[in-house]
Amino acid sequence: MRQVGHWYLRLDEEMMVEISPEEREAVLDRARGIIRSVEAMEFPATPDYNTCRFCDYADLCDDRYQ
Repeated sequence: MRQVGHWYLRLDEEMMVEISPEEREAVLDRARGIIRSVEAMEFPATPDYNTCRFCDYADLCDDRYQ
């Protein structure tokens, strides 16, 4: 088991959880996939009300949620 976490900036709080080696590998695989997509300039739109309303690029996106 290893600990991972994130820091809530607004609350200035750190949250740590225990994860198994399998969970760690799953997270790393997902991160590697995202990195490959960014490097390949692949940014598929995922239009959704909750996604688009916070997107900085909504005004420029033809696929944005209407």
